[in-house]
Amino acid sequence: MSSPAGSPPTMACTGIAARLSSPTSSRPAISPGPFPARSRWAGAGEGSVASMVMARFCRPGGPFVNAAPRAPQSYLPAEIPMCERIDGPSAEPLGLAEAKAFLRLDTDAQDGVVAALIAAGRQWVESETRRILLSQTWRFTRDAWPPSGLIAVPLAPVRAVLAARLVAEDGTTQDLPLDLFTFAGARLPPLIAVDLARAPAPTRRLGGIVLELQLGYGATPAEVPADLVQAVRQLVAFLYEHRDEPGDQGRMPDSILALLRPYRSVRL
Repeated sequence: MSSPAGSPPTMACTGIAARLSSPTSSRPAISPGPFPARSRWAGAGEGSVASMVMARFCRPGGPFVNAAPRAPQSYLPAEIPMCERIDGPSAEPLGLAEAKAFLRLDTDAQDGVVAALIAAGRQWVESETRRILLSQTWRFTRDAWPPSGLIAVPLAPVRAVLAARLVAEDGTTQDLPLDLFTFAGARLPPLIAVDLARAPAPTRRLGGIVLELQLGYGATPAEVPADLVQAVRQLVAFLYEHRDEPGDQGRMPDSILALLRPYRSVRL
């Protein structure tokens, strides 16, 4: 969801940042930082909100990077692909009118702030669960095919392999047939199986393999699990309520964490 025309009010995020980065928190600290230039929230007053919530989801000054969950199975490849969101989502799991009703706001003065908090809340939920809520296109770059033929994707769910190509040293590309790949997209982490007998080897030493994947539960909010939407709703309310307050409480409310707990990966 985009903000209305004109510059939205600039948020004072000092209080929120202090809460989220407190060393007394039982949650990992979330430090403020510059939001990547590729982000749709990098402009106006919204960038500070999104960068605060998304600092652990992005590498400052670079593309989106996600470390793959440590898998207990020995056959999973050790290489972590470079991840970059290149498109989407076209909507948010929570509408502006619905969020304002939940916050009991009767005016339009804070629409820009609320819209930024909805996007930041959705991204925080995606970061905590490693699950993409609404349909997005992501680019994953690898250096080589794994010997096992299995590529672990650090985000879920995978809905489709949209494109695959090899990149040569001179920058030229070679499209690969999509029937080289099969995937189990609902598991965590999702696995993509490559037909190594037919897949040509990359000639570029670094970043020679590029996959474009469609991730997310679906294109509409109705397809997103209701408890994840409720987590976004409660997070928007929490951030809005504490947007101007200094404080030293750095953990999210237990009610939000409880909604996310069933979607976390568990290491055995």
